[in-house]
Amino acid sequence: MAAHIGVRRMALADVCPGLEDTLLIGIIIGSQNSRTVTIRKDLSLRGVWNFTFRDSEADFVNVTVWGTPAYIDSCTDKFHVGDVVSITNAKIAFRVTGGSEDTFRPEVSSPFQLTLTEGSSEMQHHDLPDAPSFMHLLHIPTRQSLDTVPVRDINSNGNVMQGNFVNLLVAVQNVQRVRQIKMQDGRQVECREVTVFDCTGSGLSLQLWEKELIYQASQWKSRETILYAVDIRMKWNNFRNSCIPTVTSKTIITVDPQVPDAECLRVYAHAAPLQATAIIDYLASNIVDAGTIRNVLSVRAVLSRAWADLNKTMSDDEQQFTALIYAAVTHLDLHHENVVVTKCTSCNKMVSGGNSCVNPECAVEQGSEMFVPLRVFNIRINLSDHTGTLKNCRLTADAAELVLGCTAPQFDSMSSDQKILLKWNLLLEHCAARILVLKASHERRQPYISLVSCNIADLAEVASRLPVL
Repeated sequence: MAAHIGVRRMALADVCPGLEDTLLIGIIIGSQNSRTVTIRKDLSLRGVWNFTFRDSEADFVNVTVWGTPAYIDSCTDKFHVGDVVSITNAKIAFRVTGGSEDTFRPEVSSPFQLTLTEGSSEMQHHDLPDAPSFMHLLHIPTRQSLDTVPVRDINSNGNVMQGNFVNLLVAVQNVQRVRQIKMQDGRQVECREVTVFDCTGSGLSLQLWEKELIYQASQWKSRETILYAVDIRMKWNNFRNSCIPTVTSKTIITVDPQVPDAECLRVYAHAAPLQATAIIDYLASNIVDAGTIRNVLSVRAVLSRAWADLNKTMSDDEQQFTALIYAAVTHLDLHHENVVVTKCTSCNKMVSGGNSCVNPECAVEQGSEMFVPLRVFNIRINLSDHTGTLKNCRLTADAAELVLGCTAPQFDSMSSDQKILLKWNLLLEHCAARILVLKASHERRQPYISLVSCNIADLAEVASRLPVL
């Protein structure tokens, strides 16, 4: 970095309007999309770029850079969030409150606004030995109070939040590819969706429109990256017919924030059930007493309810229900090669072969845990009554062992004749089947059904309790 001659190095906490020849050193914590405007006086084109600058935990300020469009393009290509920079000869003025500064710019702690102008101000990368001392500021939230909205509340009541700004503390579930979107005015803009979750819910889509965040998101990792997002706008989405959280120029996202709540979420995110199969297996395993499931439904009623809210935003509780059905087992294949599978006990993912887990998100693959395999049932059965058939119902883990009367390792050691006998103990028998259903939704295009228990039913009981429809 070139030497700064004739300038005074100052901290943001010490500046005031009218100061000249100042040198500020800090880190960029937020960056908005640049734009080109027409100056009314001479109809010339000017470029403008806004970013947020921080030099201590308490002090951060919004900065506006003016110059030719080419100069602004070079600035946005050169400087990014996480860069430690030096700012020389910035114009310091009081920040105007209540106007566009509050509406379209991040909320900051400084009462001032910095303006840089091509030709009279300068910004450079700061690469002196003290540069690393600023890096921790990237992980300090810009709000002291983690006043966040749970994912569960947005999934269930997001529509009533339309137009409001909310704060989120979430873990990354999935980062989607960048898409080109054509706006109503004909412009082509980039958009990226990031699916996030927390301890209360999952599958929440977060829309990114800012170029810098779209770039940053490519480095976020599923189950590992924690985001504290300040001032996310709840915006109506016509395609999804609901409100979804959207990043705007006002938003600041702190990646991997250094706060206790974020550490708790990180621990939860490591092993949280996120896929539909993992979620339903987790929910089923937590039903302590299957006998409490007494709501009798027909197959038709189960299917109707499972598909009823396909395009509706639902809370976690609304996405599931249990039922008792009286039905015959019309399909049970115990000779399929995947009747018993091997799972990794660390991440609960199936292992296709070998002596290790290859899931990149697993602690085993990352080298922090030893691989411990577990043999478990992975059976699919059909249940039919006079109204229809529930196909591919999941019969797994402890429930399968109770229904079949043997463990997975015991099943592995059985002969073919023994497996046939086991199959005919249930096939075509009328059973009282208690099921857990995960409804179809916008993100989950089909329902998932898991057997919690399945017992041969007394015919008199079937006749007295079997629903007509």
